[in-house]
Amino acid sequence: LPLPRVSASSGAPLVLKVVLNRCDGSSKPFEITTLNGFDDFPLLGAVSDTTVGEALRKGSSGSIRVAGVTSVPFGPARHGPNAVTSHIGTPFRIESAVWTLRGQTLQLTWVNPNGRAQGLIPVAVAETVGFILSATADVDQFRQTTSATVTVVPEDTSGATADLYASRINSGAPSRPISRRRDFTGVA
Repeated sequence: LPLPRVSASSGAPLVLKVVLNRCDGSSKPFEITTLNGFDDFPLLGAVSDTTVGEALRKGSSGSIRVAGVTSVPFGPARHGPNAVTSHIGTPFRIESAVWTLRGQTLQLTWVNPNGRAQGLIPVAVAETVGFILSATADVDQFRQTTSATVTVVPEDTSGATADLYASRINSGAPSRPISRRRDFTGVA
């Protein structure tokens, strides 16, 4: 999953190094540890863009931000230390085990307040000094709520891949086993 962000000072891409914390061959979401991220928020997880427990679904403009978080039990979002709250002071809900792996592609999955997993589509939201990596279940609805440029990463606006994987998680369908630990480098 590319994380498009450009350094404000040099213009050169920053590289975020991560480790996938994958301990078994199940299709359950897992955590990703950053090797060179924030010390206080060592996991690359999801931070709700609202202070209320809004469900992310088709037809909703809701979104999450991919950011540094701490570990929380798998399930619907809960309050926990995270980089967004630390930066702006507003307490947001987080999820840490939001990643699944399909082949060599990382997928984002959010657990809604009702306990159902929702596959998300990663989007880069243009900001003054770079991009914020966010994700939403409905790109068209999300675009209607922001004046910023929103780019789908990767280019899959249908959400079909995310929906398919979320349905596998909700049904408990097995996936093929993968290694216990894999190192990936992405551009951040």
